[in-house]
Amino acid sequence: MNKVENNEEIAKRYYQALYALDFKTVREIASPDILFEDPTAPPEYDVARKNGIDATLDVYQSSAALNAKLKITDSFVSNGQVVLYVEISGTTAAENLGLEGGKISYNFKGFSVIQVVDGSVIHHTDYLDYSGMVDSFKSII
Repeated sequence: MNKVENNEEIAKRYYQALYALDFKTVREIASPDILFEDPTAPPEYDVARKNGIDATLDVYQSSAALNAKLKITDSFVSNGQVVLYVEISGTTAAENLGLEGGKISYNFKGFSVIQVVDGSVIHHTDYLDYSGMVDSFKSII
């Protein structure tokens, strides 16, 4: 017998699938009409607002080269919203971030607010510390 997931579990599974680039699972969990927002992203990232599952997945596919690793450090549910506190880290070629040199490592924190209705993610808003990411860049080669 399958256990029925609560909204917090659904949000975590969705978010982990995004960072694992497991788009099949994301499509199973997210609404085709999902709204993705990231008001903290620099304008040149062009991810402030994306409508629909394909546009949302394009955001994560375009950052695949960053080799991001996700850690959910805390979470809670309030008024129908799931809030996930996250730490993101990785190692990538400097050119993937518009920099010169070999490889760099990075890490930063943030949180995401995920709305789940009837078992489907319908709204995802990221609030990530992009300036913290830039400050964390360390050359490793």
